[in-house]
Amino acid sequence: MPNKLYKNYPKDASQGPGGQPFLYQLGQAAPGKKIQIVPVPGTKLISSENIPAPHHLALPKKKKILVFEPHSDDAAFFAGNFLTRLAKNNNQIKIINLFSCFLTIRGKMSLEKKMAMRDNEDRRFAEEIGAGIQFLRLDFPYTEFEIKLKDPAGALDLESCRFGDPSPSDFEKIFQVLNQEKPDIVLLPHPFDLHQMHRDTARLALGALGADKNKMRLFFYGAGPYFRRFGVATGIYNLMTVKEADAKLSLMQIYKSQLKPVADYLNNPNIEADPKTHRLIHCSIIFDKLDQNDRKIIAEKTKTKNTNAAFCERLIEFNLRPA
Repeated sequence: MPNKLYKNYPKDASQGPGGQPFLYQLGQAAPGKKIQIVPVPGTKLISSENIPAPHHLALPKKKKILVFEPHSDDAAFFAGNFLTRLAKNNNQIKIINLFSCFLTIRGKMSLEKKMAMRDNEDRRFAEEIGAGIQFLRLDFPYTEFEIKLKDPAGALDLESCRFGDPSPSDFEKIFQVLNQEKPDIVLLPHPFDLHQMHRDTARLALGALGADKNKMRLFFYGAGPYFRRFGVATGIYNLMTVKEADAKLSLMQIYKSQLKPVADYLNNPNIEADPKTHRLIHCSIIFDKLDQNDRKIIAEKTKTKNTNAAFCERLIEFNLRPA
């Protein structure tokens, strides 16, 4: 595809007041055209507690599901419990990994070994939940990039780091995956994510989805303040008890290359020494801990009794429409 069709790669998206649809420039998928990304209304709950609620999300069954992840842990960290439940409900899940991010592995290990380490961790996670996995090996983040750190310990300042822009070949690879797989459901990072790699992953896939005439369900996953911009009424709360959250943490232990920053945090002498407490602190770092205000909002929106769930994964379901 000619580069001139890709020069207007979307750098922003606009959202109207009150959670109204925002418009998205399709780019290569259909040059000059836009689509609306429309939140599906109504708070939905997924919970093993069987909370009676008028807005309970029935898990899909016997569907083909693609999960696009920028890094080799995003699917597990942000939607691991949701994917586990989908797999147990006889859905066919395939994780599409865009690139193995080597930036978080320090030391003198070769680039090849760092990438292999991250790939192997992701393969093991996919096997544990019964999913397939495909590595696309996109290069765009590392063509021109500038890394900035928050502190001497090496934590990345995601709002200040700059990475390279995707190319037409990156778009083509994602388009071909969608064209070959023809999924019923797609999971993506949120396009307003603080991390540029996550935003670019979402926008590449959205552009390819816009060119696909097949109707499909679209879920954004993640964590962070951008979810609250859409309002709780458009969200999906995948509620978890402490036991379920702990089970997810056990899965996350697969990603040993990513555990050192958390281990450093948990070794803080100001934190209680109880191992279970440590695991739950880790849990609250990675996905949302429900406080009393969260529980009150959920109860009000779903007209049901307050929940005893301690944690949740937050998702948003969207529809794609021509603008």
